[in-house]
Amino acid sequence: DFMVINKPPGIAVHSGTKIKHDLMSSLRSIEKYKSLSLVHRLDQNTSGCLIMAKHYQAASELGKIFQKGLVEKHYISLLSGTLRGDKIAIDHSLQRNRKEGEPSVEISSSGKEALSFISLIKQFKSCCLVNIQIETGRMHQIRVHAQSLGQPVCGDTKYGDVAINQELRKKGLK
Repeated sequence: DFMVINKPPGIAVHSGTKIKHDLMSSLRSIEKYKSLSLVHRLDQNTSGCLIMAKHYQAASELGKIFQKGLVEKHYISLLSGTLRGDKIAIDHSLQRNRKEGEPSVEISSSGKEALSFISLIKQFKSCCLVNIQIETGRMHQIRVHAQSLGQPVCGDTKYGDVAINQELRKKGLK
């Protein structure tokens, strides 16, 4: 009825602007996966479990489970700086910015509700490893919420810190 793929970073889930190859198009080119449907999405540079339904009924049932908030979504991330506390809640509404160029997201009181919980796993000298649980699944939610703390996701070239990213690249981290 469904399948779960461990999606690596750097692979787009679905087609879009400037995307030549994507996971869904590739899988749908295989006869037995012609009716494959996405149940949820992951950003191109995010790795993790991606759930796909093999037919409409499974897509509908799994979609309802996600809509009811019955799925816990956890992400491990490296953030710049020192986390202020062991657990932080971020409740900032997010709005898509559809200006020219690539889409971006910003905090806005007129945006859609977005809630994230960040828990410290390990503090390092200039960054921290965290678990991020999201209650909602807005576009770029983790990246924008982390940036709003002044602790962007390390390696993020859109919302991140250029100087920190350069330092990490010197150490072999993208």
